Order: sequence, then C-alpha cells, then structure tokens
Amino acid sequence: MFIRAKETKNRVTGTTYVKYQLVRSVRYGDKVRQEIVMELPGLDIEKADFKKLANVLTLRLSGRESLFEADDKIRAAADQMMENYQLIRDLRPVKADEPTLTPVDLSSVGLRDARSLGRELVATSFYERLGINEALIGLSQKEQAIAKAIICTRLIGPGSDLATHRYLRDTSALGELIEATSGIDVTSFGKDAIYGVS
Repeated sequence: MFIRAKETKNRVTGTTYVKYQLVRSVRYGDKVRQEIVMELPGLDIEKADFKKLANVLTLRLSGRESLFEADDKIRAAADQMMENYQLIRDLRPVKADEPTLTPVDLSSVGLRDARSLGRELVATSFYERLGINEALIGLSQKEQAIAKAIICTRLIGPGSDLATHRYLRDTSALGELIEATSGIDVTSFGKDAIYGVS
C-alpha cells in the first residue's frame, strides 16, 4: 500500500485542496486498479515519511505492529488515522452481502509438498528447443523420460545420481512437467533406473 496525494479544486473559489489516501493496487484480470483503503484527513508529516506511515498503517490494518512505530511522529499520525478509520467504519452501515474477514494465526499456517517450478520450466524449454530427444536414439519412451529428467535436473543443479533422484522426488515439479508431456511418472521409478539411464 502507498499514500497518494489527490488534488481537488473548488469551482467557485478556485482554491486547490490536497487530500491524502492510503491506496492499494489490485489486479482484476489483466488490469491493475487502485483501491482506496482509507482517507487520511489532517495528515501532517513530511512526504519523505509517507512510505513509513503506509507500512505502519498496512500492518495495523492486518493486526500487527511495525518497527517504524518507534518514531513518535509516525506513531502519532498512525494513531490519529486509525482512530478516524475506526470511527468511520463504526458509523457505516454493514451491507448483507459484504464479505467478512476471518483472522488467521500466521504461526499456525504451514507449507506442505511445495515444489519448485520456475527453473524447471526454463530447463524443459531449452531441452525441447535443442531437440535432445531426437539424439537419444535407441532408448525406450520410459528411458527417454528418465533421461530428460536427469538432463534437466543436472542443468538446474549438477549433482550425483542419488542427488538427482532426491531432487526429482522431494523438491522439484519436473516430474509433473515430464508426466504432462510424456504420460510417464519419472518420480515413481527408483534410483536404480536413474543409475541405469545415466
């Protein structure tokens, strides 16, 4: 999130007013739009501190605190903005179809069966562009799939046959990529198959 200054001009008096808003960028399909998170009336800090204040407000809105709160000026500005935000929120009627937020304990969230994919996409792309499968004459379809897994894995991170087997089994999404194109699950084979094809 960031703080945006928006100028408005009074048509009658010609006076220009500046109002500040905490804004976030949100992607809708292939377009990015800016949504106003909160208005910041009476903002009285240096422009150089806008980023710090935006970070503090972002964390406070998610129920956490920032390291920048040690700065008295930023903490006072954040207190004032959050107080105003809470007041407006309390006065606003809640719509029936408005989504409700559920707090999540971040320490209880975990990651399971994560696989790397970026390097694997690059490696398989170059494997195909170089036409390596055509050079593997005399290998069965199963052996060609294992050879592709070995070559791509060694391109990503050179290592032993055992390290290649572990990488395919535990870390990488390369097995799924190869299975999608050849129909052969190279992760289901043991390390002996990798030794044999190597």
